[in-house]
Amino acid sequence: METMEAGSAPTDALGPLSPVAARLPEVRAAAGGVPLVEAGADPGYLIPQDVGAWGMPNGARRVDKWKNTLTDGELSELRRLHAYAFSDDEFGKGVRFIDSTDTGQAEKYLYDHFDDFREVAGNANRLAYAGSLRVRYPWRVSTDTAQGPTKVGYSVSHTLTKTEIETNGWSAGGSLKLSIGKMGDASFSGSYSYSRTNSTAWSTADTVNSDLTVGDKQWGRIDVYNVGGTYDDYLFFCLWDLPVAAEDHRYRVFYFDGYRFRCPDGFLVFPLKDFFVKSPDSPPQPCACSASGPMAPRRPTPTSPPQASRVARLTDGGLGVHWTPASGGPSARLPAAARAGSREPACFSCSRGWLISRCDG
Repeated sequence: METMEAGSAPTDALGPLSPVAARLPEVRAAAGGVPLVEAGADPGYLIPQDVGAWGMPNGARRVDKWKNTLTDGELSELRRLHAYAFSDDEFGKGVRFIDSTDTGQAEKYLYDHFDDFREVAGNANRLAYAGSLRVRYPWRVSTDTAQGPTKVGYSVSHTLTKTEIETNGWSAGGSLKLSIGKMGDASFSGSYSYSRTNSTAWSTADTVNSDLTVGDKQWGRIDVYNVGGTYDDYLFFCLWDLPVAAEDHRYRVFYFDGYRFRCPDGFLVFPLKDFFVKSPDSPPQPCACSASGPMAPRRPTPTSPPQASRVARLTDGGLGVHWTPASGGPSARLPAAARAGSREPACFSCSRGWLISRCDG
């Protein structure tokens, strides 16, 4: 490591990413109860191939698997969030992937303190996710199987919490609980997020009662599916419009948890997996029921989504280009996490072009 000079510690909060893209559509109520469809039928709701929105998607898992491309749809969703922050110039500066295999001091620190970093970066509006569809209408839970001839009543209930709130770095959405009664109690708990194009809102709590008719010499049950899709890919931390390092304008600087980070790239990227995103036009209820006929499998096999072309290259590494912040405005502000009066923090260069420094004020 190389010891480097640094200016005085910051005294202001992290400058938020100024909104540039168009506002989200007005959320409207949609009519209808929990749809009941025959096994294998498509309820007909919009399940986008690619999604994007601000914040970290609820229920996502960080993984150590990443690729070096984005779909054209993912890139389009990101640019509709913020055209400048996700421009070709920013991607050209480089993308820094961060997972549990990183050995660099700066990368490892962010990975190990991810929850705190997500909150700080998310509240500054600098986190956005992009995902590509993996499973349409993910299966959640089934009732007991009934033997015909019979007519069996059942009920489907759901409860949502933390709805439509972007807070602590998480995306708009929340937690979901589903339960089925009268045909053997079954339940499911999980999380959901809204996409950028969401236009309908799920009701926070509801119960729908109906019945299932099973013919003679047949077996039947109810399977419950979420109206939406599960997605994989990335959480982006945008460095656009952050101040440059005074000692070297190839780097941009941010402060977190008492440390000064200096990075040449356009993005820090965390690979994600298995996050559920609500269908943009689905009804107030978050699930669809499928009435299964004789000898139906216990858990239906989901249909694989079509493969989309991958066009946007994510280049790992690179020193970036000379960059000068605009005068005043958000770009002139730094985070308050490293306040240390007039003391100068010690700064150390890290192995992969980063800089991390401790501010012990």
